[in-house]
Amino acid sequence: MIHVTNHAVLRFQERVANVPAETVKAMLSAPLFELAVSLKATAVVLSTGQRVVLSGADVVTVLPARKRHHKSKRIATNTTWEDEAP
Repeated sequence: MIHVTNHAVLRFQERVANVPAETVKAMLSAPLFELAVSLKATAVVLSTGQRVVLSGADVVTVLPARKRHHKSKRIATNTTWEDEAP
């Protein structure tokens, strides 16, 4: 059985959705989290990007979504076949 800490509830409300505590506890103790605990996972990443951190069968916190850093693609411009050496 999963135990959802009060800290995890507060972080979920702050970082994911401001819903009632009982709703958060129900969401964070769903079968997906039971499976994660059985597999000894240390975190579950939500579809919105936040990371739910597990310690054994305890949900201890919800971390903010990581910002993705996209490298810009380098696009060659003003090149022609004549610019290449044979």
